[in-house]
Amino acid sequence: KYTWVLEKLKTERETSNSTDLSLWNFRSPRHTVTIIDAPGHNCFIKNMVTGISQADCAILIDSAGREEFKANVSQQYADFAFTLGIKHLIFVVNKIDTINYDEKRFRDYSNEMRLHVSKVGYNLNNANFIPISGLNGDNILKLSPRTPWYKGPTLLQSLDTVPPSTNPIEMPLRFSIENVMIIEGMGIMTLGKIETGIMKTDMDVTFAPSGITSKVLMIKNDTDTITEAKAGDKISFLVREIPASDIAVSNIVGDSNNSPPKPALDFTVLICILDYPDEIGVGFTFSLNCNNARAPCKFIELLEKIDPRTGQVIGRNPSKIKSGDAAIVKMVPLNPICVEVYSQYPYLGRIFIPNGESNAIFGVIKSVTFKEKKPKTSFSERLRKRFSNR
Repeated sequence: KYTWVLEKLKTERETSNSTDLSLWNFRSPRHTVTIIDAPGHNCFIKNMVTGISQADCAILIDSAGREEFKANVSQQYADFAFTLGIKHLIFVVNKIDTINYDEKRFRDYSNEMRLHVSKVGYNLNNANFIPISGLNGDNILKLSPRTPWYKGPTLLQSLDTVPPSTNPIEMPLRFSIENVMIIEGMGIMTLGKIETGIMKTDMDVTFAPSGITSKVLMIKNDTDTITEAKAGDKISFLVREIPASDIAVSNIVGDSNNSPPKPALDFTVLICILDYPDEIGVGFTFSLNCNNARAPCKFIELLEKIDPRTGQVIGRNPSKIKSGDAAIVKMVPLNPICVEVYSQYPYLGRIFIPNGESNAIFGVIKSVTFKEKKPKTSFSERLRKRFSNR
């Protein structure tokens, strides 16, 4: 009834489906919380992944009504959240009022999801299951007398138990772009999140994988213009004298003078095949997703087969791998993409490979060979060189 309030686009309000990301802030007793409202439909999976990749906690909302209940969809999004590094999950069973506050229905859902997320690798101590009615307010701010059988936290209390993320500010700058806007007469404003490091005004920055460089002219948070932003902050910053075609959503920005990001030549990944219909070998070509970037890639070497339960090597240079297997593989991108080693930059070191509407393969990047080339000069420098040679 009230979900349209969060829908900004006309098409979203007309169809009652989210298609793009919406950000909303509120104060809880302990935190300043930013809600990233992400679409749940498979048609908008890229936008959904962009939203999840920015979060510290994922709230997965399912309907208590049997005709609307889609456990496999919630399981799929739990897989996404785990791969993208979300350590805390809140499972919300909404519309509990439509089934007369049925405890058994809630327990059945909770048990099914607990089993799945434990297999994926989640610590169940970091996953809460809450029955709510968004319409009536049950168990959102206060425990509801209509669910005397539920003894857990409210949704608000559950959010307050999530510890703030500790983002390393001492590491080189990595800023993940989630939106780009051209501002007439000013320049290009890029929006996103600082994953590591610090950004300051007047800093020279490099955009990867293009290699274009520019200077940070202005930094803004939700309300103010600031001179410095650090890891964990969601900000926008202004640059100019860059062709808009050289900046794109999913690009990574770094300090030009401190280990700037580079496009990958090839990389080695520890993968787990959850659900793929065929055996996979060298030459397998696919669409790889990393953070909110996507690029076609190809397997060029199967290095080791791994026991998924123990992590031990059980075979060298296997010819094929299949569903249920874990392996270390070497892959090469067919289009430019910026990735990093998982142990150094977790948000840029997790990958997943979809198959249709399901997520077939997940993995973490163990090593990267970067393309070693000089970064592109800025647009203004290229113009000066062109006219000075005439």
